[in-house]
Amino acid sequence: MVTPQGGVVKATKAVAMFQTLGVQNDAMLKDNKEVIDIKKNQSTGEIVVFTRADEKFRAKKCWKSPPITGRLTKAITINKDFPTFGSHGDPPIYDTPSLEFSGLIKIHIDDGGACEPEERTWAAPPDILDLLRECIRERFGGLVDSNGPVITQSCMYSMTPDKDYVINFLRGEFGKEAVVIGGFSGHGFKMALVVGQELVASGTKEGVDQAHFRIPRFKKNLRGNRES
Repeated sequence: MVTPQGGVVKATKAVAMFQTLGVQNDAMLKDNKEVIDIKKNQSTGEIVVFTRADEKFRAKKCWKSPPITGRLTKAITINKDFPTFGSHGDPPIYDTPSLEFSGLIKIHIDDGGACEPEERTWAAPPDILDLLRECIRERFGGLVDSNGPVITQSCMYSMTPDKDYVINFLRGEFGKEAVVIGGFSGHGFKMALVVGQELVASGTKEGVDQAHFRIPRFKKNLRGNRES
């Protein structure tokens, strides 16, 4: 299937845009802050966030993402002009234009094991590269050079068993003013705007079943929204 209307979001520029718009609307950006506790000030109704550095931040609404423990995805770049594609096999393989390096594209293999941010490795395991070479060779023959990568890089993302997001209000004393979000499973960036503006900020979105993203879905089925 060909999708001529498809496009690619430039992630770095998109994040910079969101940050700039936030600052212009009186937001304060704080990087590399480890949150160790969240409490509600019963007098003011504010959410108070405590960090490892003994800092306190106050807000009307709090979003908290869990520590990232996810799959390791290996990316390989090949010196060949080629359109974007997606192959939903086992494992899934897809590509994106390489905007960092002129004349290259990125071919990604969506596979890897669980890891922690502090323990991640940037090296590509030989078995992953061998699998990717074989997949490229089978699908494209001699049209794409599969002998070896120009550059290799790994990335990581938080996963859920069903690959659907987690958007869950803490409730209790926090009501809908504190939200746990995560598990975007490698396909949530393009949804950041609608998740932030509607599913989190307002707590509702017309036509969207909120239960689909709630943590209790795993109580009924450990595989969540997967039927089997």
